[in-house]
Amino acid sequence: MRFENRRGLVKQAAGMLKVLGHPTRLKIAARLCTCDCNVKQLWEFLGLPQALVSQHLARMKDRGVLESNREGSEVYYTVTDPLVHKLCELLKGTVSSAPSIDASRPAEFGLGREVHPP
Repeated sequence: MRFENRRGLVKQAAGMLKVLGHPTRLKIAARLCTCDCNVKQLWEFLGLPQALVSQHLARMKDRGVLESNREGSEVYYTVTDPLVHKLCELLKGTVSSAPSIDASRPAEFGLGREVHPP
């Protein structure tokens, strides 16, 4: 059976992509795919307020993307969904092989203009 014909799998994938569709949550997932972190480590890494990072973590945890584990007074987060790990690996490969884009020269890369298919 093809992926697009498997309603449950399609719904699950769409839900995961919706949660990871926010740039901050995608950065959190990518970081947590490489190591477990507590909230402080994440907000320092992201340069965002602790409350905002905690909100994103709660949403990701509610959707089953990650789990938390208490170690003493610290709570560490880890990605538990294997699909998220695969997505992070895919994105890592895509980003590392993508050419560097100079945003100050959008026309050079076809940015900022309408593209017509051949």
